[in-house]
Amino acid sequence: MQRILTPKTIFATIAAALFLLVKTVTIAGTIVGLFVNWLGVGLTGTLVIAGIAAVPCLMASAIILRWAYDAETDPANQ
Repeated sequence: MQRILTPKTIFATIAAALFLLVKTVTIAGTIVGLFVNWLGVGLTGTLVIAGIAAVPCLMASAIILRWAYDAETDPANQ
């Protein structure tokens, strides 16, 4: 079966992905804030911890985008 791409499905994909990505970034930011406060590091340490947390956050973002695209363009959901 062929995927259905219309402006409606593209908008729905973007909306679903943004909804989940905001939650992912919020969780990552909360975890970074907890570690920074727990360790009591300065600006450099905060940037290092945020950089370490950015890698799994970006990986999760790619997976979320793929899931949203698959779900919204699936012909069975139309």
